[in-house]
Amino acid sequence: MHSRKNYRKRPKFHVIGVQLNLNFGDFQHEKWGDQQTCKQGDWLINNDGDIYTVDNEYFRDHYQRIGPGLYKKVAGVWAEVAEKDGRLETLEGSTGYHAGDYLVFDRETAGKGYAIKKPKFERMYEEVDPVLELTPEQQSYIDQRIKLKINEFKRKAERNQWHYYIWQSLAIITAASVPILSAFITTEETTIPLKWAIALFGGTSAVIAGLLSLFKCQENWIRYRNAYQDLDSNLSQFSISIGIYSDRNNAFDLLAENCENILKAEIGQRAESRSPNKKGEDTGS
Repeated sequence: MHSRKNYRKRPKFHVIGVQLNLNFGDFQHEKWGDQQTCKQGDWLINNDGDIYTVDNEYFRDHYQRIGPGLYKKVAGVWAEVAEKDGRLETLEGSTGYHAGDYLVFDRETAGKGYAIKKPKFERMYEEVDPVLELTPEQQSYIDQRIKLKINEFKRKAERNQWHYYIWQSLAIITAASVPILSAFITTEETTIPLKWAIALFGGTSAVIAGLLSLFKCQENWIRYRNAYQDLDSNLSQFSISIGIYSDRNNAFDLLAENCENILKAEIGQRAESRSPNKKGEDTGS
């Protein structure tokens, strides 16, 4: 293989994306000379006339919405030219390639990869200048501040998402059980256990709904998700010097400013969600 180099998508090359957020089982389709697997929530992509599916997590981490159904790839790639024919395992299946094609990865040490024909790759991608040299303090800020916050917010988003799904499901089940059990009530033959069961399910549903409102699992899930995606997007653009980070002279200062603004906004939203209802305080006076 030739040496692996860093590339970025040329400015005018965007994709049309539609998330397949429908209720269906995994299905397979033929693409790139092999079977590809598509799951619920994955994306159907039109990339300059080439139609294929992309894993949801990969799409979320590497693409940014710029308009209705229109997305741009903000993360850079590392690519090398294949010296001989072969196959490459991808998230969706595998890709056959020929000598001279580009093997594309999401980081310098390989990672998730796919193959692209040489003319198409060179038309859509441009080589990135050597990576900006950072001072130890700047690298420490990225590693110990930005990346740690991205991982922290991602964990909190996933935890709140699961809490919301689990407790909301229990609230729906217990609430639906009340009318079902009530159908067995008769004026003469209603057992005490049945009455207690109806009261228990009704009370449980109300308690769960109150706890969901109190702890704001859904709001926290969305807030943390937006925060880590914003941080990750800024860091990705900075790492390949695109967009607002194309000027290397003040790229790091701009990154630090934008990331601190995101963190400050997240703290403000968290404080606001925990503060008393000011309107309610005013009306009580």
